[in-house]
Amino acid sequence: MYCNMHADSFVKLCSRPDCMHEDADCNAFLGQSNRHPLYYYKGYVYFIVDTATQFSQKMDGSGGWDNNPPSVWRMDPDGNNKTFIFHLMSKEEWGGGLAYGGTLFTNGFVQMSFYSVAPDGEMTEVIRTYSLDSPDSNFNWPANVNQIMAYDGESILINGAVMRKDQNEKGTPLYSGLYRWDEDRKAFQTIGDWPLSYGIGWYGTKNGYLFHDGRVCLWDYSRGNLEPLFETGLKGKKDLYAFPDCIMLTDLAYDVFNPDLETPDHVQINLYDWDYNMLGKCNIETKDKMIVGGIVFGETTDRILFTLVPYANYPTHYINKSDFGKEVIPVYKYHYPEIDLTE
Repeated sequence: MYCNMHADSFVKLCSRPDCMHEDADCNAFLGQSNRHPLYYYKGYVYFIVDTATQFSQKMDGSGGWDNNPPSVWRMDPDGNNKTFIFHLMSKEEWGGGLAYGGTLFTNGFVQMSFYSVAPDGEMTEVIRTYSLDSPDSNFNWPANVNQIMAYDGESILINGAVMRKDQNEKGTPLYSGLYRWDEDRKAFQTIGDWPLSYGIGWYGTKNGYLFHDGRVCLWDYSRGNLEPLFETGLKGKKDLYAFPDCIMLTDLAYDVFNPDLETPDHVQINLYDWDYNMLGKCNIETKDKMIVGGIVFGETTDRILFTLVPYANYPTHYINKSDFGKEVIPVYKYHYPEIDLTE
């Protein structure tokens, strides 16, 4: 599907009426990649192709149905010039019976987790991380290390689960840790950790921002402390997102500590400029939606995007930055065509 920056309707990338959309001759065909996200980076769209597909059989001559390991591909934004980049592991490793965990593109990297189950039932997680600029790279990080939070060309910041004695009865981590990867020493430098009850925060290579006790706070890594920046008057838990144009606070649509709670009927969003003045607020209806994690999808030059579909790689709603300053900011929906899967 394709939508330009200023429209709100998606169309099929392939417009040929005689096309069956079943092989690499079709611009819109990506093989078995539907459960993985797409990622735009430096003029290309990157995507994952699963094992044993007609797509890999035709494009890289690797045998297709011989159970090849998952691979990273890229294409031009119009769907042309699909090019194989690298496999995420060797055929020998993939033949060991690994199963998918999840895939993430972020900050110029791709991360994929795999699981293997031993005969005694013990499950082991393996996380592979590669730089899209240096496909030969392979960061073998521990399984408790999760998402890359920031990268400035030198420093890589990663978060991960922190297990403490005061964790809850179910063994769920109560803290998330922030680490800096030292490529020379092949080791992590611990920056600090924070309670997961703070909600989602934003983390750069030098400092981060968190919402705590009604205030937006600056986390200065060098000092190791939280510095309150301004009072919001808001209560409860909030997720915080930082964009060049604004700071955004959203209600939690999903609480990791209370996963059995029903999704709220709506999520309120509050926006502030970097002088900490109110830019406006809006509500997104979430009734009868299954939300996992935050609802913020990303941004464009003119919009901030949201998704109400769990693990989705497409947006469902947006707001226009040109509406900043209005007391109530309008929320718009993206429109998708009905798709006949038998085509």
